[in-house]
Amino acid sequence: MKKALSVALVAMGLISSSAFASDGQINITGLVTAVTCSINGGMYNKNVTLPSVSVTSMQSIGATAGDTAFTIPLSGCSPSTVNAALMHFESGSTIDTGTGSLKNQSAGGSNVQVQLLDGNTFNVLNLNGGNGAQGLTPVSIDMGSANVNLVARYLAALDLPTAGAVSTYVTFSMSYN
Repeated sequence: MKKALSVALVAMGLISSSAFASDGQINITGLVTAVTCSINGGMYNKNVTLPSVSVTSMQSIGATAGDTAFTIPLSGCSPSTVNAALMHFESGSTIDTGTGSLKNQSAGGSNVQVQLLDGNTFNVLNLNGGNGAQGLTPVSIDMGSANVNLVARYLAALDLPTAGAVSTYVTFSMSYN
């Protein structure tokens, strides 16, 4: 009886394993580099001051004002292993999940958001893109350095603007290939 049960279990195992035949393979490769790029030698905080604008400059939902260009400089990139860099914005409470822009954090501040754009293509960035910003293009590393060019501006996202202070922030990280 034991021998018949063992033979039956082995036979079921053979039948069962043949039902899970392989249909393909996923090959994964990557590279962990010793040196990527520096952003001013370490943790980088960029302060961007938008110009003062009048509420009359944004008289409809979706209106923008105060375009301000700025640059995040990359240096010390290893030219043998790094060809391009891409900025990724970290998700957080300052990002409006509906608009993909930055919510105003000033108590009693203006009823506006801050929108970021790719400074090379002027594509509006959706910061709620999960793995970085939707719309931001990678920058090429040339002679061990590069600049990530961005534009910040006011956005009448959900309502008409009111007078008041505006402040917000977003954290970022860089990836390289």
